[in-house]
Amino acid sequence: MTHVAAAYAVSKMGSDDQRSQYIEKMADGRFLSTIAITEPVSGATASAIQTRAENNAGTWKLNGSKTFITMASDADLFILMARSGSEKPAFTDFILKADDHGLSRSASLKGSGMPGIGWGELFLENVEVGDDRVLGKRDEGIKIIPTIAKVFTIGSASISLGIMDALNADVLEHIKERKISGSALASFQTVQDRYLHMYANQQAASSLIYRASMNEDVKIAYAAKVFATEKAIENAVTASRLFGANGYERSVGIASYMDDALAVPLHFINNDILTGLFMNAV
Repeated sequence: MTHVAAAYAVSKMGSDDQRSQYIEKMADGRFLSTIAITEPVSGATASAIQTRAENNAGTWKLNGSKTFITMASDADLFILMARSGSEKPAFTDFILKADDHGLSRSASLKGSGMPGIGWGELFLENVEVGDDRVLGKRDEGIKIIPTIAKVFTIGSASISLGIMDALNADVLEHIKERKISGSALASFQTVQDRYLHMYANQQAASSLIYRASMNEDVKIAYAAKVFATEKAIENAVTASRLFGANGYERSVGIASYMDDALAVPLHFINNDILTGLFMNAV
């Protein structure tokens, strides 16, 4: 999803030369790409980033660091935002390559959920690039946020929907097979009520995600991410209750779904930041 967002940013913001140089290779997998905005101090608040880009006669020198970057250890290209204004807050986006001199990356960070995401850190020490690596207009890099927001929000909402799909399937099988005093859990009204709400959450999220994907109104995509991610956590909690102590046992899998569900609201545009973007779009 992050790779798609990076490719989408190049397709929408890039020059003709950049699109011809990168898009085909990004599309066929020769270039694996990612977005690099989050930093140790500013977190996911793009307007507070400290990584700096200084221009001298067409040559940019970048210094700073990024953290919690998806696929940091594996990406070939990084769509990176840096602070480029000295007198007023201004930001510029750059296309950096993994082999650019002065760019280094750490071993992947280990989260409790989504183990395949490959989070890591980037370090930039006097990385020099030309104007040909500037993505979009100088000092207007903040525009990348609304540009990639729909890709990120629909994609992450779909991750949460997938978590709900798996949870609901496991719970339905469990409540039909698990018996107490000869009666299946599914025969008890309290259990029925909990599963009904799990099913309703899943179906509502699916409908909202579909509507967001078919509609140009980005507010729907923002709402879809917030709704789906919150309902995935709710369904994970309900699933753990319906499984009882077994739901907390790692081999059953419910605990892993919970870890995954908790991770999504924090990433691919943090839900709290997304709320602000939603209100700006209202």
